[in-house]
Amino acid sequence: MQLSFHTKVQFTSLCTRLPAEQTNIK
Repeated sequence: MQLSFHTKVQFTSLCTRLPAEQTNIK
């Protein structure tokens, strides 16, 4: 359960950071 939560946090962080990086590249 804890591992699943940690994975969810990483996934959310990645989804939040990815668009920011794409915008930064532009």
